[in-house]
Amino acid sequence: MSVSDLTAEQKKTLELQGGVVIKDVQDGPAAMIGLRPGDVISHLNNQAITSAKQFTEIAKELPKNRSVSMRVLRQGRASFITFKLAE
Repeated sequence: MSVSDLTAEQKKTLELQGGVVIKDVQDGPAAMIGLRPGDVISHLNNQAITSAKQFTEIAKELPKNRSVSMRVLRQGRASFITFKLAE
């Protein structure tokens, strides 16, 4: 999965301080939990996302075999997705 920073216009439209937008989803965990290009991730593992760099750093440190939550906005609707990363 690849992500990019939200533009100032996207932040204003979505009324967010930060977050990342999904650019591309390959086969793998992101596709299995239903993420799609255009989805916006505002929180990962209970941490607010401020940039693509920070998202990548948090993603690398996610615990294995423990539930992790992610706040996702799709078409203006927010939802939480809970998932587990395999060992």
